Amino acid sequence: MNLKILFPDKIAELGLNDSTWQGMKDKLDSFRQDNNWWGFVNQAIRLKILAADKVEVADQGLEITMLPPESFKSEKKPRPERKNF
Repeated sequence: MNLKILFPDKIAELGLNDSTWQGMKDKLDSFRQDNNWWGFVNQAIRLKILAADKVEVADQGLEITMLPPESFKSEKKPRPERKNF
């Protein structure tokens, strides 16, 4: 998380893969199940920053930019016509 904030161009050197992400998500779920809210919040913050497209330190604090997933950009299907009888 700190590397993403201070040296975002070096984040690829961490080698985050699907297994790593799954382990971090499992830890998040474990904190939730154990009602360890302090651990849960800290892990959620780490995941959010690591998953962000862009993280900047601004005067007001961290600015986190998340781009919408590609699936949300798909064309909307028309709703079926609804008739009231």
